[in-house]
Formats: sequence, structure tokens, C-alpha cells
Amino acid sequence: MTKSNYSECNRAFMKYILFILISISGAFSSICEASMPPACDSKETEKVLLFLARKYIDPLWIGKNRRFTGTQTLSANKEAEEYQCRTRFLYTMVGDSKNHVITYTIYWNDPVKKQFSVELNSISNNR
Repeated sequence: MTKSNYSECNRAFMKYILFILISISGAFSSICEASMPPACDSKETEKVLLFLARKYIDPLWIGKNRRFTGTQTLSANKEAEEYQCRTRFLYTMVGDSKNHVITYTIYWNDPVKKQFSVELNSISNNR
């Protein structure tokens, strides 16, 4: 085996090892993340937040252009399997724009069935 073939073989082997390590790392991180409920900015959480906004902020659902913006994860407690979050709910009503800052907690009801809850901690009215 010539020196150039040996170094090419060595590089290929190192790339293969690196690929294996990255794959294992990704598998472990996905296993760890699987125990947490949906994230603060996930589609599932947003659906629940829209339901809660309809119930507590705009019960007649007459506001238009409803959206969440600036969603933040305030904390992630892996032992309790919950997130503390904050978002801004924006909508317009009769030409006037409204916004509310919502803080909420996401936690599992039943992690096996992937059932979670969103608990509203506070809603502040920022006109």
C-alpha cells in the first residue's frame, strides 16, 4: 500500500468514525428531548394557546389577524418535565390593535399518550 492510499484510507476511516459519533449524539439528544412536552413555540402549543385566547382574551372572537410573536422559553425544567414560557398575542379589533403578554407553563398530563396541558400564569393587557 502506498503512502497516498494509506492517508486516503485513514481520512475515510476518520470520516466514518465522525459520522458514527454524530449519529450516536443525535440519537441520545432525541431520547432526552422525548421526555419533555411540546416546546413553547410548537404548533401543538399554539393551537392550545389560540383556544385559551378565545376563551379568556377575545371571547366573542371578533378580533382579526390573531398571531403570537416573540415567544420565549423562560426556563426548561427537565426533572419536572415542564417549560415556563412567554409570548405576545396580537390582534386587531375595529381598526385598533391590541396585544397581551401571556406567561404560561407546559407540562405532561400523560407522556405515554403524549397528552399535555398549558397553564396560563398571567395575561397582561398592553394597549
